Amino acid sequence: MRKVLVDGKRPSKAGMHVPNGVSIKITAEVPKYVYRGWLKLEAAIEKLDVDVSEKVVLDSGLSTGGHPEYIQ
Repeated sequence: MRKVLVDGKRPSKAGMHVPNGVSIKITAEVPKYVYRGWLKLEAAIEKLDVDVSEKVVLDSGLSTGGHPEYIQ
């Protein structure tokens, strides 16, 4: 599903040139986390009732990050 409208219409392609002054509307919701894996982690922490407060967290991943974002 396309979530961008250019002058009220769906763009023909992602790399479409858009001149100045054209109306651009973004209808997508802003995701809660940068990394989708955090949705799984959040669900597991809640389902298993894990208390992460006052814990030391090591984010050793090399991907998009965002891990400490949840455990704060």
